[in-house]
Amino acid sequence: MRFYDKNHVLKFEIGYHPEESITGSKTKPVLHYHVYDPRFSITKEGNRFELRSQGVKLTKAMRKHFRKYFKGINMKEIYRL
Repeated sequence: MRFYDKNHVLKFEIGYHPEESITGSKTKPVLHYHVYDPRFSITKEGNRFELRSQGVKLTKAMRKHFRKYFKGINMKEIYRL
């Protein structure tokens, strides 16, 4: 799920897939987010990994706020993390 500002510049995204930097596993999915530098959307460089933050696990408040969008995700498993 991606979030853009009013100028259609990517701000952050929420993902649910393996993120080894968070879990230490290449196969275990984790609910996390990345924050993007505005240059990601508006420069020729675009789509470069150094223009986004490392994955960070969603906070409890974020999980609660966005949970209606997490269809197919076992939330009991997520809350145990």
